[in-house]
Amino acid sequence: MKISINIRSRVNKGKNSNTESLYLDFYPAVILPGREKPSRRVGLDLYRYLKPKKSEEKEHNREANQEAELKRARFMSLFEEKSYLTNFERELYAQTQLSQNSFKSFFLEELNKKTGSTREQWGTTFNYFNSFYPLDLTFSDLNTRLLEEFKSYLLQIISPLTKRRIHQNAAGTYFRPIRTALNTALRYGFITKDLCKQVRPIPTLETKREYLSIDEIKRIIPTECEDEEIKKASIIAIYSGLRYSDIKKLTWKEIVEHSDGLYIELRQKKTLNLINIPLKDSACHYLGNRGNDESLVFPTFHKKNDYNTIIKQWAQKAGIKKCITFHCFRHSFAMMLLNSRVGIYEVSKMLGHTSLSNTQIYLRMVDEDKRNAINMIPI
Repeated sequence: MKISINIRSRVNKGKNSNTESLYLDFYPAVILPGREKPSRRVGLDLYRYLKPKKSEEKEHNREANQEAELKRARFMSLFEEKSYLTNFERELYAQTQLSQNSFKSFFLEELNKKTGSTREQWGTTFNYFNSFYPLDLTFSDLNTRLLEEFKSYLLQIISPLTKRRIHQNAAGTYFRPIRTALNTALRYGFITKDLCKQVRPIPTLETKREYLSIDEIKRIIPTECEDEEIKKASIIAIYSGLRYSDIKKLTWKEIVEHSDGLYIELRQKKTLNLINIPLKDSACHYLGNRGNDESLVFPTFHKKNDYNTIIKQWAQKAGIKKCITFHCFRHSFAMMLLNSRVGIYEVSKMLGHTSLSNTQIYLRMVDEDKRNAINMIPI
């Protein structure tokens, strides 16, 4: 990091004082020879006349300026060469300079490396952190108390949509980029303390994943829906497990015909994983007539922000009392596969999960289904 050294002056106190003292101003703060802590200023033991009238005073000012400039140049040379430092002091000096960098600027640099939903997640985290701490702060300003207070802040945020506090799992999702950035900063040498060891993540609560049973799927498919395109997109989601973010941008190029039928082959927006999902013949009907490779399968679906409201009304018409959203169709697809005895590894591949542990959540849901079935035995 480049150091700036400038000559500054301070007017000397006193009624009859006609002089100002000169000093050097460093930016950022540096560890000066013989000192332990970073400093921004060092006196030069030089002074100038404020309003020189006599030739001697003018000459004095000229010499003071020359001497001050000479000392500034010596300090510049000293910091460029760092010849006065021991190896330990040189490392300490380098660490001090790194710690003066802006954490927010660093976070934004890391954010710009992200793509898709991860980038959106980091962007939301940055906005929340800015609301929590509007001022800029350096790495040396970071501490466990600040991070614990930000955790508490996230857990108190009111959602503009629901007018209630955001879910604890959402708060955990928004705190995760801060931890990732801190780990990266530790690797790069901006910080020397592992703050992530001292500040734990926000615990994830296990939540119930709503889904449609096979009987409910059989009831909802023939039921009339207010919006036919939303209905068709939903049915394809039931038979493919695609997220909303992938369905809305699905193109005909990603509907690929093989010898045994149609497949959906695409790179997921969220994980960037490639997936290859065979489609049942009964589902292909809901794709409609094939268009150009680059055209959308569901051309106006991405413009319909009320899709979840329409889906809930559609489910109610089918006599389904569950709170169904578009993402529930992904859970329904996973449960259909597992209840049909498809192996968890194959299910994980078709869902495009980055970790098998994400898929294992559905195994617990299958166990609940078994318990419900046993409880229905009348004797």
